[in-house]
Amino acid sequence: MASVASLPTETVTGTQLATIVRSMQQQKQARVVFRTRHGVIRKTFAECYDDACGLAAAFQRLGLKEGGIVAIYGSTSYEWLLADLACVLNGAVSLALYPNALLPRVVSIALEMKAALVLTDQPDSVGKFIAAGFNTVLLSSEIKDGVASTGSLLRESLACGSNWQPSCASAEPFTIVSTSGTLSEPKFFAVASYPLMYTMDRFKQIFELCPDDSLLLAMPLAHLPQRMLLYGVIKHGIDLSLSSPTTFLRDVLEFQPTIHVVVPRMLQYVDERLTKAMSNGKGAWIRLALPLLKVFPWLAYQLLGARIFGPRARCIFVGSAATPREVLERLQAIGCPIYEVYGTTELGILALSTPRFKRIGSVGKIVDWGEASIEPDTGEVLFRTDLPFLAGLVVNGRIELDETLRGKFARTGDIGSLDAEGYLTLQGRVRDFVALLSGKKIFVRPIEDRLSAIHGVAHCVALGDGQKHLSAVLFAHPDVAFNSPDERLAHFRKTISEINQELGPEERIRRFLVVDEQPSIENRCLTETLKLRRHAVNEKYAKDYQRYETV
Repeated sequence: MASVASLPTETVTGTQLATIVRSMQQQKQARVVFRTRHGVIRKTFAECYDDACGLAAAFQRLGLKEGGIVAIYGSTSYEWLLADLACVLNGAVSLALYPNALLPRVVSIALEMKAALVLTDQPDSVGKFIAAGFNTVLLSSEIKDGVASTGSLLRESLACGSNWQPSCASAEPFTIVSTSGTLSEPKFFAVASYPLMYTMDRFKQIFELCPDDSLLLAMPLAHLPQRMLLYGVIKHGIDLSLSSPTTFLRDVLEFQPTIHVVVPRMLQYVDERLTKAMSNGKGAWIRLALPLLKVFPWLAYQLLGARIFGPRARCIFVGSAATPREVLERLQAIGCPIYEVYGTTELGILALSTPRFKRIGSVGKIVDWGEASIEPDTGEVLFRTDLPFLAGLVVNGRIELDETLRGKFARTGDIGSLDAEGYLTLQGRVRDFVALLSGKKIFVRPIEDRLSAIHGVAHCVALGDGQKHLSAVLFAHPDVAFNSPDERLAHFRKTISEINQELGPEERIRRFLVVDEQPSIENRCLTETLKLRRHAVNEKYAKDYQRYETV
């Protein structure tokens, strides 16, 4: 069993999260920057702390008790940040819900968790929450249809003139989050702050983060790594910028962050945008000069990458899913300072690339606060740490501490390999195996990668559990047009046939289905973090093979 071991020997005792939040009142240099419909707002951490105290006081007036659960359902915003800070100051527990999660599911989760309070930035959802019996507040500055907002609650606190200060320690665990749901339905669990803060302290050390840096967050704050970085920069007095996918490019150029957190889909979008810009018009000269620019990556970055990530960017962290190798190669060739981070929601960060240890094709070296092994029979990555993110399970509205992952090897669900230098390379997921009727298990991830690269294909999922042969569902690329459906089918059939010639007999795709409907959260084919759900695609499209085309 291959392994790399270096568990921390010291006892890890984290600073209370409430203490970190309270330190904001002394921080008058670091700022929170965000955009509203009235323009860009800049607040010092001290001013942000005062707002958080005002909202925390309002939560108490609404009946929130220590240990109570507060559901937060919205996109990244200053109001979302204040709500989370107010939970910490009240000793309450935040229930972080993705803004793109379907409303019926969100209501069901809030009921299951017995949430005492619900905050949402979606006015159309208010009626559903109220009908379900929740005390509901809008994550906005204004009252709407008589429903209180975070802004109106802050104004009430200001009118009361009370100088509210927290009287209790932060709850530990302090938040409830969900798994991604790629292997099954998402599962919710509780997270304590000290593993996050320990990890963030190591990030600060490894990447030499300092008060001159600035972090931009554009993905939902329900995404746990976002909040790990958020509380890390609060602790270390680093500027914080709040953005969104729709304002990302505008905010980058105006706020000029040095640190980004992205997912592979964002990098793929950037890569497509740059490729398109260099293929015609004024950008064509850059494509011709690219071989020379690669010799001077700093110049290439100022000409190309800086238009996307800003002129000051020095750390672009990407994780949550696999990034196509060719995308990383192209972006790193023009100087984009991209660092892959690999982990699971339950276990935390397992491996990362760093300025010293960086290798395209690998997700980096195993972190020195954990130990990794590769299971010989399956190739599954196993990991153990004294600092797993999972700290408890929610049972009947109460958090029950759970230490089953602490200090024990746990399965990650990923297939990978470790080399002698400690670099981890991932090949795919355990569920990327398809068991044919013959009993042969086919690792389909490389096959899917080949099929996804076909012109006109956006995504591909190979199916065939219990069948004689493999089949494939091809999600048609919405931006690629053909003269007719017959032309498209002929193109796909011919290309699949060519790929089959390079595969073993049992690896060949014998049937395929072209689907114009894109995978989405609504049709359950994407997770809330925008990853394909193989089991859902299988359930939806493997029922009627008579619709499939033969190769």
